[in-house]
Amino acid sequence: MHILLATNNFWVGGREDYIQEYTRYLSGKGYAFSLIASSISANTPALEHVTEIMSTGGEGYADRWQKWLLAAENLFLKKSFRLIWAHHFDLLPAWIFSRLHDIPLLVTFHGPLSGAGRPNDPMQALGMVLCIHRGGVISAVSAEISANISFLHPDLTQIFLLPNTGGVVVRNKRVEISNPPCHFVLITRREKLGHLRAAILLFHSYRKKVAGARLVIAAGSRPDDFSDSDSTPLSSITKLRELLYLLGVKWCLEQGYDFVRTLLKTNFIGYADNAPNLIQKADVVMGMGRVAINGLVQKKAVVLIGYEQHHVLISSENFEKCRWSNFSGRGVDVEEYDTICTALLSVKKESDLLSNDDLEKLDTPGNGSKLEKLVQQATSDIVIEKAERELAVKLKEILDSGQAEKKMFSVACSCLSQEELASFYQLCVG
Repeated sequence: MHILLATNNFWVGGREDYIQEYTRYLSGKGYAFSLIASSISANTPALEHVTEIMSTGGEGYADRWQKWLLAAENLFLKKSFRLIWAHHFDLLPAWIFSRLHDIPLLVTFHGPLSGAGRPNDPMQALGMVLCIHRGGVISAVSAEISANISFLHPDLTQIFLLPNTGGVVVRNKRVEISNPPCHFVLITRREKLGHLRAAILLFHSYRKKVAGARLVIAAGSRPDDFSDSDSTPLSSITKLRELLYLLGVKWCLEQGYDFVRTLLKTNFIGYADNAPNLIQKADVVMGMGRVAINGLVQKKAVVLIGYEQHHVLISSENFEKCRWSNFSGRGVDVEEYDTICTALLSVKKESDLLSNDDLEKLDTPGNGSKLEKLVQQATSDIVIEKAERELAVKLKEILDSGQAEKKMFSVACSCLSQEELASFYQLCVG
């Protein structure tokens, strides 16, 4: 079976790792994959199981989605894919195409939809509403997101959990941690400025207690970002200059002279394709989502640095709360830097933080087979309502005519029920 993967961009990060692990499993079962996204980094390792890649580009939603639908038409003529697996953003063109061609739709949501104070753009929210209320099979990467979907559509009887632990294997060997922990690694994206600053401030606080501590920062969204590769090693001055530029020179100077000395103990390597190796060499891993999970299964001390600068040392006491929200930091009490530093100083072995029972909850080898069952369920029987097809035809006509997004938005909203409009409002306000 050929499956079309659909998302807004495909670079380097947790969503891409998630897709890579699940496509690895299904490709071993004979499934094939194509990918359509507005922006794709061609050298991204997560593309290893994708046979055909189409980057649409485009300016604004109408232009981008018109190009998306054209690319899907061309690909459909060649590959005749039997399922669209859409991921969180740019869902509207995937929904339109599935309704026009009677193709089953499997949607996976990767982030919070409401209640997190993160508004969704109205055009993105529109696609989310149509998928949740009039889509196919709906899944989520965490219990928190599953609860979000239930809140938006209480009558939805089945929301499947496809956790962000595909391919995860808990390390069995005993792990030695320096006493005190000295080797830190932060793995993140360049765009997460608050995330970067929070992590470095924590490391700065820790250096006041352990002067010999060192930090490696791997921050890149694409393989062609700034990178200190093995083949072309960069000088310390070059890396420091890049880090100052990334954090903001003014902000760095505002932290004081001693903070600049901390930056000299920081090795900024930019984009890295060897994150597991970096984690393996570290005593303390800083990050969120898949980074935190990979650190935990390698039995490292993990400090969760969330989107909104949540910071907490993951332990048995807060493990379930962290897992509930996919190790994003949402819903977890923030700990002061000094509290985290003191706790790190007491870590001498991996069992000081998490129990084996905690780790076993991350080792879920049946995730791939669960996805395969969802694919089979989604493609077994699909019924496209007449009203859905008519709405899809109207929206495509607007896109093809090059008319403004305003008209497409107006037409779609006029067809939403009261329940769908309520969901739309919640998605827009976040």
